[in-house]
Amino acid sequence: MTLSASLMSSEKDDWNTPNCVLFGVREVLGIIGLDPCHNEKSIVDAHCTIDKHQDGLKTAWWDVISSNGSAKTAFVNPPYGGKATLEWAAKIVKEADLGLEIIALVPARTDTRAFQNYYLAKGDALCFWKGRLTFIGAPAPAPFPSAIVYFGHAIGAFRNAFEHFGHVMDL
Repeated sequence: MTLSASLMSSEKDDWNTPNCVLFGVREVLGIIGLDPCHNEKSIVDAHCTIDKHQDGLKTAWWDVISSNGSAKTAFVNPPYGGKATLEWAAKIVKEADLGLEIIALVPARTDTRAFQNYYLAKGDALCFWKGRLTFIGAPAPAPFPSAIVYFGHAIGAFRNAFEHFGHVMDL
């Protein structure tokens, strides 16, 4: 399998978020209450975590945060492959509708149902990342563009945190 093919496949679903993204996330959210896509190499440093064995799609995020007295915030870098992309988009919107402030790092695949029906239609702000991100653990930059989607009310803070990383727009 070529390098590009390995980054595009869903064989590996734990490419970790680079610190440059997390810098902006922390600037907006302050404390990250929950990382529902946690793995052992993650540097998200959330107060609460859900790993793939606990299954962030099936776990009620609000319950995890509430039971631990965490900030009502979440950062999500979901798996990017296949059917899971749409399921994670729906889950993110569902949890945001319950009152969580969420920032999600997603592939900027603007032609997909996940991007159109969930991120663009339901998000509050969006940053199209300039260039290609290099995920921690990846041997090269991703072969696809990325976007940061925000669900919350601190749109000015989101804009200030991410405008130097890419084009930010209110949704």
